[in-house]
Amino acid sequence: MRPARFSIALGRSILLMLLLAVFAARQTVTAAETTDAGPTLIILFDSSGSMWGQLPGGSQAKYAAARDALLQALPALDLNARTGLVTFGRGCNGVDVVLPPDVRPRDRTIAPINSLNPRGKGPLADALSRAAEEVEPGRRASLVVIHDGPDNCRQDTCTIAQRIAAAHPGMPIHLVSLGLDATETAAVSCIPEATGGKVFPVRSLSEVRGAIDQAIALAMTSGVPAPSPARRKGAEPETPKQKLPEIPADAPPHLVVSATLGDTQAVDKPVHWRIFREDDKSKPVLDILETQFAVPLPAGKYIVEAALGRAKATQTTEVAGKGPTAVTISFSAGIARVATRIGNNQTSKIPVLVSVAELSEPAANGAAKTSPLMVIHSPSSEFVLPAGYYRITAESGLSRVTRDIAIKTAEIEAVNLDLSAGQLHLSAVSASGAPVTDNLTYYLSVDDPNTPGGRREVLRTAASSPILAVPAGTYYVKVRSGLYEKYDQIAVGAGSTVERAIILDAARLQVVANVSLEPSNGEFPIVYRVLSQGPYAQEVAMSWERTPQFTLPPGRYRIVAEIGARNVSVTQDIELAPGTNKSVTLAAQAAELRLRIAEGAGVVATNRFWEIRSASGQIIWRTSQHTPRALLAPGRYEVRCELRDRTLKGTVELANGQSLIAKLSEQ
Repeated sequence: MRPARFSIALGRSILLMLLLAVFAARQTVTAAETTDAGPTLIILFDSSGSMWGQLPGGSQAKYAAARDALLQALPALDLNARTGLVTFGRGCNGVDVVLPPDVRPRDRTIAPINSLNPRGKGPLADALSRAAEEVEPGRRASLVVIHDGPDNCRQDTCTIAQRIAAAHPGMPIHLVSLGLDATETAAVSCIPEATGGKVFPVRSLSEVRGAIDQAIALAMTSGVPAPSPARRKGAEPETPKQKLPEIPADAPPHLVVSATLGDTQAVDKPVHWRIFREDDKSKPVLDILETQFAVPLPAGKYIVEAALGRAKATQTTEVAGKGPTAVTISFSAGIARVATRIGNNQTSKIPVLVSVAELSEPAANGAAKTSPLMVIHSPSSEFVLPAGYYRITAESGLSRVTRDIAIKTAEIEAVNLDLSAGQLHLSAVSASGAPVTDNLTYYLSVDDPNTPGGRREVLRTAASSPILAVPAGTYYVKVRSGLYEKYDQIAVGAGSTVERAIILDAARLQVVANVSLEPSNGEFPIVYRVLSQGPYAQEVAMSWERTPQFTLPPGRYRIVAEIGARNVSVTQDIELAPGTNKSVTLAAQAAELRLRIAEGAGVVATNRFWEIRSASGQIIWRTSQHTPRALLAPGRYEVRCELRDRTLKGTVELANGQSLIAKLSEQ
């Protein structure tokens, strides 16, 4: 390859060509299996409301920048590729398979994104599950997720990723992450780790195009087809070993790259490789996620960088003028294989948070202070770590266990962590036994003589039916729904599972206030107040919604609705029985008054100040609006309008349901 052509290789088009060459070198299935099956690429596009936000470096929304980058990237794909589109947003049930994967014009794959209106939450975990269901067994496939945050619908994304990896071995999931912080990145890093994919972090607007280009190019060159059902006999077959092509000694120059743990143990996990020319370290010639590969490169000196988990290594090599130049990167690293359980339950539904921190030396009894290197939301994980000392911590609910380990080069350290806790499954039901899931907050407290009141709150959750891991002991549970609270006391033993449905005898009240003015009814503001009755009557709830719902303890209450922020109000006393649902309609008497200055009054456009007084002389309203409009209780009113050089007066009589225009003139 001539030097002039190599300079072009730094561009996007030659990068894609090199990646295609890598793919040709790593085929492990027969020609009969792949000649009639083009690669499958499914784009998962985040359409949650946060996609209207912006990245540093410009005013374009993340949604628009990602859409424009896709418009540029997809048309260059292999014409035999099957493309699909899944969008997720609009709330936790908002996953749409817009286009199942198929061979189609590329602009048709992207066209539906133009009509998206990003809003609501982003159910990332459910989107991954639905996209994986669209992949046919035996096809080479990849998923590319373009998103700006982790799942915010309380789903365990890491568990979903592991299930997808088991159901579709060899299908990577790549993430184009727009503006994620360190915590958010850690929450989603398990997805590419479980599936052999890669994260393309985007920190500014200028990086969007390049990240999507690289993700699409990598997706089209990776993804080993899963074994078809017909080939599965008995136990699940092992994933076939990757084979490198035999490159003749007189062939054009190639760089053949592989990796080991220590000196001998071959690496069977995807490694993040970056290759630079020795005289130009500003931009990699190749940036790829592979176990091992062969790539054609012009003769010369190169720097090979490799990253596997937390382990990193660099080596400089010189590619010969002909044939293969083999480079083996040796990681001074080992593997920590972590498995957790809660009590005697190894298949608990309770999420577990596993963190890894580095120690400078062995620490007795966990005395050393540490900062996590990584955090994984998965009960079973495997970490590649440089040789050294580490602290592994598993946390779930209120339970926590820590173990210090030593990682040795090329060795596997099994870390089994038992949280020695019990499981507490909480739920709420109404007095009739129906499940209650809305507007709930659970509070967990324990005895603590050093805390005012003798109890200390240890946990709070708004989950509708929380499942918690807690150390053995006695807990005080408070459930709050609106203004209603219910208390319970629960004992949990180590390794036990306690299920408790707490009966809520709260009453639910829905209120609506109407005035006999149409279509003006609904245009004026309303404030509702709920007051308790008794010797210590006080306001217990307030709402500005038009038809609010209150959850209240049983008892007697007074409801007051004030409409229009003037003098229109209506009051009603009610009694709420335990467990009842009651709807109350308040009928208010009101009239609409519109104020104008008569045409013959000789008043030109000028500042004016209006005042309305009741028949008893009480000031009801003052305003400087040009032509004011008010909702008032029926009755007699005096109206004044102060102008720059004079005052206009008038009297109006309003009847219930009346809409009156009062025009003032000099008297």
